[in-house]
Amino acid sequence: MKTLIIYCSIHHNNTEKIVNYILEKTDVEAINILDNKDNIALFEYDNLVFASGIYYGNMDSRIYKFIEENKEHVSGKKIFTMITSGLMSVKYEDTINKELDVRDLVSSGFYQCRGYDTYGPWKLIGGLSKGHPNEDDMENALNFIKNI
Repeated sequence: MKTLIIYCSIHHNNTEKIVNYILEKTDVEAINILDNKDNIALFEYDNLVFASGIYYGNMDSRIYKFIEENKEHVSGKKIFTMITSGLMSVKYEDTINKELDVRDLVSSGFYQCRGYDTYGPWKLIGGLSKGHPNEDDMENALNFIKNI
């Protein structure tokens, strides 16, 4: 089974750190939709993993835009989601699953870990989740991908 991670990583590149770790240790492929989202041969992949930091309580809107623009190629694939967030007390899985449901998709799995966050008021206190994603976070993400 062939897997593609489609990700968006912005502020501290927390998501990209995890994706790069996974790429070093597996044959999974990845594409950053900020760099290139055209001409991706989605038909070659069985599993799609959408990965992003959390922005205003949800994945980056460009992930959902990508899904909408490629709906005919995304439909019928196994869909997984991975997120990084400064707050672990908030569970974003339900919100993301609702967004997928609106697009007639169902998540087959979800991974969430901490990511360094200095957005808004968190900057005043030096940020949240300093040092994350750490080695444990990355190993857990790797195990998540290996179990797809």
